[in-house]
Amino acid sequence: MFEARFQLGRHWEEHFGQKAGTAYDDQDIPVPTLLDWIDKPLPYGLEPTLANLVLCAYAERTDRVWTYHDRPVEVADPTALKTVYRLRAQERPTEEAWNEAVERAALVFGEAPLSPMRRARIIAEFSDRVRARAAQLRTAARKLVDELETHAGYLGLDTDDDEGRLGTARRAAVLVDDLAEADRHDPLSVVTLLAGADTGDRAGQERIGTSLSSAPAVISALAGVPWSSVYDMARDVREPYATETRAVLDSLHGTARADENTAVLGTALEKATRELTAILRRANAAQTPPPAPPATPQPGPAPVPAPKRFPLDDHGTPGRNGNGASATVPEQPYGQYEAEAVDAVDRLQAELADVAETHPHVRIQVTWQVIDQP
Repeated sequence: MFEARFQLGRHWEEHFGQKAGTAYDDQDIPVPTLLDWIDKPLPYGLEPTLANLVLCAYAERTDRVWTYHDRPVEVADPTALKTVYRLRAQERPTEEAWNEAVERAALVFGEAPLSPMRRARIIAEFSDRVRARAAQLRTAARKLVDELETHAGYLGLDTDDDEGRLGTARRAAVLVDDLAEADRHDPLSVVTLLAGADTGDRAGQERIGTSLSSAPAVISALAGVPWSSVYDMARDVREPYATETRAVLDSLHGTARADENTAVLGTALEKATRELTAILRRANAAQTPPPAPPATPQPGPAPVPAPKRFPLDDHGTPGRNGNGASATVPEQPYGQYEAEAVDAVDRLQAELADVAETHPHVRIQVTWQVIDQP
């Protein structure tokens, strides 16, 4: 008995090709249309599963892809094929472009195709996944560029420089914008864009990937910095603190210019803010004069003894005691009283005369005040 090699025929490939003609060169073919073509010109009477198997074999043989709502779908077996699906012809990229796109997708997005083979369904699924990932990252990528440009003065960045952190962020933002806007009907466009993008060498692609993945964290770090209350004030600090302040800022500027995979900007911002705050506190403390010490009591005049009145004689005349002798003037005589002006004249004159007689050389203070008027 002889064995024969099985060879898959080209009947269905040629049959569907004739039916499609040129009408579906640029259009997807609906599954119901393909099922109808199976029974033309004569019905085959195939079971639904077998009919689906024929369509799946045709799609695989001609390197086409199933789609649903313009997006590729995976049909693992004939029972998974649905009548709402469509069959799409897929142009394949060159092997060089495909390999370049696959390598860049891994470094930038962490994405890889289901297989390295350049098959239509693999290319379509890979392109759709890369496009979706780019769309997810584009908002943060653009905001990162805006934040870096806004704070370029604080970070020591040159906005005209295409290198370093800012240049990498700009290239990353352009890349995800282009990929997210790529034609959804043409998976080849994603591969072509990715393979030809300005991403530099392998190290440059890794820097772009890090810039995209870390963008939300860097944006959050920049938003939490007290720019006006710390960094603006730090610029005006004078010696001996100005040199220390410049050293802190120079270190921060170096980190800001470097890419994120070289130096983490959020950590550098926290460190710089903490150090500048400490410098400002010391500078402010040095400029603020210390509180004045409590005043030392100065020696003042001896306490004034309680008022003493000259005794009055039987006729109310001050300065004489009951025996008619002159009253003794105290060591520091003092008198205070209230009286009508007409009465006070005689009384004050008598008191002063008595003091002058007994202590002619002492110094006295005379004070009077009108306290009310009739």
